[in-house]
Amino acid sequence: MSPMILLMDYAYESNCIMLLLSFFMSLALILNLKSASILLMDFYPSSVNDFLPSPINIDRRLVLAVGRGTPLMWRNYDAMPPAIMLLNNGSTVVMRISCAPQCKPHLRGSLLNDNYYFVEASFKWGGSEHTISSRRFALELQVLHAKNAATPPFEYVTISYLFVITQCKNESMQQITENLDALINAGSVIEVPPFDLCSLFWPFENDYYSYSGTYHNGTTTLSTQWLICASIFNISAPQVAQFGKLCNRDGCRIAGNSRALVPLDNRQVLLN
Repeated sequence: MSPMILLMDYAYESNCIMLLLSFFMSLALILNLKSASILLMDFYPSSVNDFLPSPINIDRRLVLAVGRGTPLMWRNYDAMPPAIMLLNNGSTVVMRISCAPQCKPHLRGSLLNDNYYFVEASFKWGGSEHTISSRRFALELQVLHAKNAATPPFEYVTISYLFVITQCKNESMQQITENLDALINAGSVIEVPPFDLCSLFWPFENDYYSYSGTYHNGTTTLSTQWLICASIFNISAPQVAQFGKLCNRDGCRIAGNSRALVPLDNRQVLLN
């Protein structure tokens, strides 16, 4: 047999192998999404009692500005994960990824004394959960991270982005909203074309609010340290409307899914 034929056979077999690997990776991701176990170390519901609840109004008059120390560092967010999945869990849209352990996106620096790995992102619409000086925004994107061990000062960190409606479409958010028609029914799961995570999760280093509270994705509540980006992002009204088409487990439209504001009590909000 000629070397050329051998080479073609090898290429064909390699393509078949890659297709099979891609298929099984996607299948495994869907199954893990259904069981909410993807890239999740362990949820510790008892830790919810450690922090007061969220969300809060951030009164800029009462925020304590602290000196800029080590900037927040984003690692592997510019890499494209092999698989990205979206899930309608009956309360919100949850985004999770599949990637090799050494390629997991993670945060470090600033307030974080350890690596905090990406777990999931979820969306709150019908008005943002957090408000700034009593101003409520159209949409909030929350990105949960966790470290590998349940050690102080906090096990979970959640990044928050706030969006205001403008006439301009948000091209990065379009990667999500253009796929929401396939998630109308609760329990629906889809795989979307991979994209750079930093195109959706803007990697800021400073200028963010921080406080201790709780993260809630509709099914699970966790104590978390919030890092709320001070920059406000644009989104169009039709893009926000796409989220409102989704249905809960009773078949009713989810017009809004944000929690009610709670008092700050004795907590301090910092501007880092």
